[in-house]
Amino acid sequence: MLLPPSLFPQGTKVEDYVRSCRSLGKQYGVSDFLIEKTVTALECGQILPGPMAIRDSKIPSVLTTGSYDPPHYGHAFLLRQTQQQFPGIPVVLVLNTRKKLPPLLPLIVRVPLLYSYEVDAPMILGEDVDDDRTFQLLTTLHSTPRTIVKGRRSEDDSQANHGLIMKYSLPDTVQFVEIDAPPELQGISSSGVRGILEQSRNPESISAMVNDAVRNVLARCCCAD
Repeated sequence: MLLPPSLFPQGTKVEDYVRSCRSLGKQYGVSDFLIEKTVTALECGQILPGPMAIRDSKIPSVLTTGSYDPPHYGHAFLLRQTQQQFPGIPVVLVLNTRKKLPPLLPLIVRVPLLYSYEVDAPMILGEDVDDDRTFQLLTTLHSTPRTIVKGRRSEDDSQANHGLIMKYSLPDTVQFVEIDAPPELQGISSSGVRGILEQSRNPESISAMVNDAVRNVLARCCCAD
């Protein structure tokens, strides 16, 4: 169920995102059901463009960040575990776009694909945002409690996460939590999905990493002759 639209202030580019969602969603082969679910969330204020929403929300919330490019089973696990660990508190996905590699999927196409994992959470479309920018914005919070959750697949992830903690002095109102991936998901990452797909050119090679909706979109955009 979608949360009340009062969770965040209404964004200013919603109409542009609605148009992009419908046009790019069809172009990439996203189902009509997932496209319209995304459009409804946009129109209800559940998906907001722009990183300032990270800072400007006036109620306590839990943030989990990532590129979700493409969304995979590890992302779905992290979100469900976060929602279980923080019952009754809104969990917000921050979709980062500032990555070393060019994007595999447009930002607005990743959103309906996240919904294909039965993800029901508000989202912030963080244009030109990465983990550094998210943490930087969180350092400006001094009244509204926030929790930021990061997944941990290995010790390398833990070192990267704590590197961010050391780099930015978060106020007392911001809590940092790591959630361990189970063994069967520790080898899954967006870059790993991308690498296997680019090498094999066979969407079946990533069946254990992504669901059917994501695999079908990737087959269309990355494996077509």
